Amino acid sequence: DHDLYCREVGPATLASSVSATSSSVTPRVGWDHIHETNEEFQQESSIPIPVEIECNTDVTYDTGTIDLTADQTSAEHEQELQLQVLSLQQQVASLTQERDNAHFGVHWIAGDDKKTRFYTGLPTYTIFQLLCNYVSEKALNLKEWQGSKTTGATDRRSGPQPFKTMSVDKQLFAVLVRLRLGLCGADVAARFNMPESSYSRLFSTWIIFLEKELNLLFPWPSRARVDHFMPECFKQRFPTTRVIIDCLEIQMERPTSLMNKSKTYSSYKSRNTMKILVGISPSGLVTFVSDTWGGRVSDKLITKSSGLLDKLEKGDSVMADKGFDIEDLLTPLGVKLNIPPKLGKSSQLSSQKVEVTRCIAELRIHVERAIGRARNYSILNQVFPVSMSGIASAIVFVCFFLTNFDECMVK
Repeated sequence: DHDLYCREVGPATLASSVSATSSSVTPRVGWDHIHETNEEFQQESSIPIPVEIECNTDVTYDTGTIDLTADQTSAEHEQELQLQVLSLQQQVASLTQERDNAHFGVHWIAGDDKKTRFYTGLPTYTIFQLLCNYVSEKALNLKEWQGSKTTGATDRRSGPQPFKTMSVDKQLFAVLVRLRLGLCGADVAARFNMPESSYSRLFSTWIIFLEKELNLLFPWPSRARVDHFMPECFKQRFPTTRVIIDCLEIQMERPTSLMNKSKTYSSYKSRNTMKILVGISPSGLVTFVSDTWGGRVSDKLITKSSGLLDKLEKGDSVMADKGFDIEDLLTPLGVKLNIPPKLGKSSQLSSQKVEVTRCIAELRIHVERAIGRARNYSILNQVFPVSMSGIASAIVFVCFFLTNFDECMVK
């Protein structure tokens, strides 16, 4: 009731009521009395009531000052920040370079011919750079090889493009390292700080790519070119020699298929092998490498089916080991076969045949030297996995033709 009374009566009556309650207890007020009091307040409300307001003059206000050099200070601060950003960028670039140098990469062989030979098989770092420059334009547009079933033999730009993050020289170096050192894919991937699956795709793509490019770089030489670079030892004895041939066998994993086991088993090596026909010019340049065949195939069959006969011309001669019984294949083409003479029915060779055998052996040895050079790429000295059979021919081709960058073998 007291609260209701305070809201209805107004300030003046409220002040007198508070004064009265300070001396005595105010009796309970009824509704009639409240109504009368409210009418009295309305009559007295026209009387002005003085009000005193106490102001706190101790409060001060800082309006601030106008800095006439604010623009100049802001510009200097901005310039200082730009210098700091530039310094931090240089530090990041320096740290990135240190991190890259800590990883295995092309910088390991830069300017060092000995390391270049060890890691890539190429004779000098300059030749590595020249090869890289030769393939760089096409390699920038190189796309993942999808396999022989989905990619045509002449199409080397099919599939997605997964190698843009690596420079061309780094990609080439990563491929040559595996060929030269014979490392497994997981090892090379770890050295280059990349997933094993990515490196596997990169290696397969680059092997097919290098096979095509090296074939263009070292085409089958013409008769005139062979004669121009013919060594004196051939000019005097066998001046019409166009190619010296031999076969090599590379051990491979035993296939699970019984048919493939039979096709790849070599009675000569007593193991499962891949067989390849190799041909060199009289000067020692590798000019022909066949596809891989099962170790069971004969030298005659691989010569007939490899495509070598299509490259020969009338008047040429072929030098080979006595195991190459291919005279019946060469005679219709007008090509002569130079092989060591056979013993025949006689118990020993005549002095003339012995001399011919010696001469042929002295010159034919160069093809074995060429095979030995190629075997410096350790991947050819290991047991070839069946999983890489799809690119085996390309790997052998690349290893042999990379030896053409070395010094001339026959002078």
